[in-house]
Amino acid sequence: MEMSLTRDDWLSLQSASPSAQSLNTLLASCHAQQNLASDREPCDVIVGGGLAGLLTALKLSRQRPGRESSIVLLESRSTLGGRPFQSPPSHPGQSRVEALAAQFATDALQQSSGPGFELFDPVALDVFERHVRMNLSEDEIDFIDGFVKERSQSAAAGKGPAVGSAGDELERNTFLVRKEMTPLSDVLSGSSEMLTRKEAETLMALSTNGVTDGAQNASHALQNDSKSEADGPLESSRFWTALPKVQKEALTPLLDTLLGWPLDRTPASVVQSTVQAFVKSHRSILSPWMARRSRLELALEVVLLARGVRVHTQAELVRAFAPEKKGDYSRIQVAELHSKSPVQLTVRSLAFAIPLMKTLSVLAREQLHPQHSRLVARHRPRSVVWVEYDDWRQAVVSAQFNDQLQPGGRLVCPVERVQGLCLSHGRLGFYTSIDFEDSLHAQSVREALNRCRKAALRLLSEPHMKAAQQARPAAPGIRLMRERIGLWPVGFNLPRHEPLPAISEIKMAPAGWYSLGDHFTFGPESWRNLIDSVHETVQSMN
Repeated sequence: MEMSLTRDDWLSLQSASPSAQSLNTLLASCHAQQNLASDREPCDVIVGGGLAGLLTALKLSRQRPGRESSIVLLESRSTLGGRPFQSPPSHPGQSRVEALAAQFATDALQQSSGPGFELFDPVALDVFERHVRMNLSEDEIDFIDGFVKERSQSAAAGKGPAVGSAGDELERNTFLVRKEMTPLSDVLSGSSEMLTRKEAETLMALSTNGVTDGAQNASHALQNDSKSEADGPLESSRFWTALPKVQKEALTPLLDTLLGWPLDRTPASVVQSTVQAFVKSHRSILSPWMARRSRLELALEVVLLARGVRVHTQAELVRAFAPEKKGDYSRIQVAELHSKSPVQLTVRSLAFAIPLMKTLSVLAREQLHPQHSRLVARHRPRSVVWVEYDDWRQAVVSAQFNDQLQPGGRLVCPVERVQGLCLSHGRLGFYTSIDFEDSLHAQSVREALNRCRKAALRLLSEPHMKAAQQARPAAPGIRLMRERIGLWPVGFNLPRHEPLPAISEIKMAPAGWYSLGDHFTFGPESWRNLIDSVHETVQSMN
């Protein structure tokens, strides 16, 4: 299906600009590979174009010069990047060319919804960017740097919601919200009404960054508890039981909010790593590469295409067939959004770079390594309920909120057990976590949704909120503010004493199958495991 490319909405790109180069490369690829064709020649397939899939494809193609065409990357959405990039879904019957044209014409960020890199732990982002750069040549890094810079300049010039001046890095500030917004630095110093000095010291002890001798001693005791074989819930640890009741009552709502999981069921090590990441995220810098306006996913796709990797978006794995006998190749069945009939590929090796829960929906449980099934049984996955508002600044009830809340800002609302994010594309989002099983029931989702809306009401006026929910102005003088709602399954955090799945266990029951990717949440411990599993998978596929 052809698409006219004479529109003025291609961001007014110069013909020699990195963005224009990316666009031309992507469009040429779309026309050359309009449909995924059945292939009897064995290939290495990566299922999932999120962060794990991108890194796997980059590492594998970097280590196999001259044989890249045997690598196929499949992604069900219209662009790569997965949930952090939050590209909008494609419409049925829309070709890749049309999807790209629509995204560049209106800017995909205007239609995207959900938390992006603003949600991620800063250590995790640093790890991912460092490993991406390690698998790029100097020329490729120069190209991506130019692409990101141009996108930032485009935003600063008024061609889209700006994330700051061109070249600026995004600083992420954290606020606790009750009647007013209190900076985290004031809370941790004990100089605010949110926490007393003793309560602030206890929170610092949980982050292992004690500010007093007493906090340091408490922190060491907690570390000893969390490293023990009996790494039970924090509430049964020596650290917690020694605290006065008033401190426990003050800290529990805040910790429940940060964890997204009841404190009485959370191992001490998970509490400690979560609070650690929370404190570190305050005033952390978001790299320009990781700003959603940069469209890093498009630049990385150009790199993969230039290396000869066959990238197919709008292509979803339907079924995987194990070899019928030893020595045979596996087969997979893939459905494309704009194609009527599925196609089959012959597979030499198969890497599942998708969430474990999604893998279980495609494969028989016995095809996974038993350790994966045990992880799901012991550590229940969660779901995130997300509520997002655009054009929200017109509805802010306090000038203080409007002045302090800038892109990258993080909000913690302990009364509602809800967190919020000021997104880099001009939206304000609130989210909370519920048990995956509960997310299958409308009443539980409705209750979580109401908590998010109550948290939003601390900052936004009620008439605007009602208008947003009804998608129409509620009264004269009130401009429309839209509300978007999402529900996403996520993973879980493992206690520190429990070993992560052994590298050998990324291998699945059929020979040449591997499981990696988003099995866990966004903490730094999980990302170290993800990087290790990607490395070992690539070594095995070679």
